[in-house]
Amino acid sequence: LQVLDIKFLYGCAKPTIAVLYQDNKDARHLKTYEISLKDKQDVVEGPWSQNNLDYGADLLIPVPSPLCGVLIIGEETIVYCSANAFKAIPIRPSITKAFGRVDVDGSRYLLGDHAGLMHLLVITHEKEKVTGLKIELLGETSIASTISYLDNAVVYVGSSYGDSQLI
Repeated sequence: LQVLDIKFLYGCAKPTIAVLYQDNKDARHLKTYEISLKDKQDVVEGPWSQNNLDYGADLLIPVPSPLCGVLIIGEETIVYCSANAFKAIPIRPSITKAFGRVDVDGSRYLLGDHAGLMHLLVITHEKEKVTGLKIELLGETSIASTISYLDNAVVYVGSSYGDSQLI
């Protein structure tokens, strides 16, 4: 068992973490765990999980309230997963290196990949119900190590591989 990523989730009744892991057959899965503060910090499995994800899945992005849930970024698919929703879209093969949230509600994210391409990922929704995912290529930047949406369509792309950019 190899843990690939761990993130705290937003909007849960109890503190909850999502764990992306790879099993001994190289399959990747997501499990959630609730942290029980009353019982000496015990961790309880649940409330939901997702098995057999993209073989290249290695990044979790927690989605804030009101949508909640988590984005699972893989090499060939992007998945939105929560206790009551599962949405997936195929993507051009790539390795996402960095992300930045654009909106406070978590409906748009900038994704930077290993080739320096910048994408916009949109979570489509009706009120609090996620209806789908859309992805759009925006252009090419330095290979991003960090992405920060500043304001008024201005983005900082921090890079360990080249010049950082303000775009």
